[in-house]
Amino acid sequence: MQPGTTELSKHYLLTLPPTAELEVTLARLTVECDQARASAIAAHQEMQQDGLAGSLAAEMSRRADAKLVRLRGAISMVEFSIEHARERDRIQAARPEGCTCLGLLATGSRFVPGPNGAEDATEVHEWYCQCPEGQAIKAQDDAVVHRYAETQRAIKLARFVQRAKVPNEYRDATFESYPAVTGTQQHVAYLRTWAESFTPIGDSVMLWGEPNTGKTGLAVATMREVVARHGTSAWFTTVVDLLDEIRDTYDQPRKRQVMHAKDDIEEQVTTRQLQDAVKEVPLLILDDLGVERPSEWVIEELYKLLNHRYNDNKRTIFTSNLSPTQLNARLGERIVWRIVKMCGSQHTKDGVRHVIGPNLRVMN
Repeated sequence: MQPGTTELSKHYLLTLPPTAELEVTLARLTVECDQARASAIAAHQEMQQDGLAGSLAAEMSRRADAKLVRLRGAISMVEFSIEHARERDRIQAARPEGCTCLGLLATGSRFVPGPNGAEDATEVHEWYCQCPEGQAIKAQDDAVVHRYAETQRAIKLARFVQRAKVPNEYRDATFESYPAVTGTQQHVAYLRTWAESFTPIGDSVMLWGEPNTGKTGLAVATMREVVARHGTSAWFTTVVDLLDEIRDTYDQPRKRQVMHAKDDIEEQVTTRQLQDAVKEVPLLILDDLGVERPSEWVIEELYKLLNHRYNDNKRTIFTSNLSPTQLNARLGERIVWRIVKMCGSQHTKDGVRHVIGPNLRVMN
């Protein structure tokens, strides 16, 4: 093997043990070979002596010769490996300190799909040397992998948001897109922390204030952050739409997108199935609470839903144009008391957020 060593040859050189270890092995085999040669000579001499059984002497001589042949073969292989190991050491000596790749820089191969899938996939490596060149290749490959991961994350997030039934007007709402006006950034900071530390069990949030101050946008932004970070299933609905859906299933099951399916599948959903889905979804956004007419049926449906989520401590984001006091007068104490309790400890109620700000519709 000469200085123009091929990449394949370098892969072989990297598999060889350290040169010193091979030299120790060669010395041991040489001693064993000398001993085997002496044994073979003695066996031949004994075979020639009169009075020793011919068959036994012949077997002993055959075994001694076979052992000698094996040892000579092993010595030849180790000598071959030592020659290549020394070549490896010469190549390695010319590489930067800390380099262990013999100039391969990176090895292994896998393909990262592109925007069109396998059609424009990019080949990246599986192992990288710590040398500067190897780390430069790693940085390039990491960028490819990161772009793919971000693309998949965006696709997954868009699919989740679509399944969550978020209205088109709010599907792109993020914390960054929320107007930075005085008095509102405290809510953004609170909700960002709430989303980052999200678990299926914990405090809920109520956003209340004048119409058009961005409460729904904040709720959707929080939901998007939760879904993106934790892959949590979520469901957005206005209270009026939810009650209409439940009412519609009384006559006959209606088609609705299955929330937990991997694909966008619609199937017939009964009243009980719809109610159970709303009760059990890990994150529920109930928008425009208090707009509905508070009939006896409405009060009972809301109570059953919220009581279940209250008992199981499931996370819910409420938005309303009414304060808790106004909601209490409209929906009753047993509903509003549970909402407030869901939104924080008995004394702090940090999750009940009064959103004060300019009319965003006028600003836009």
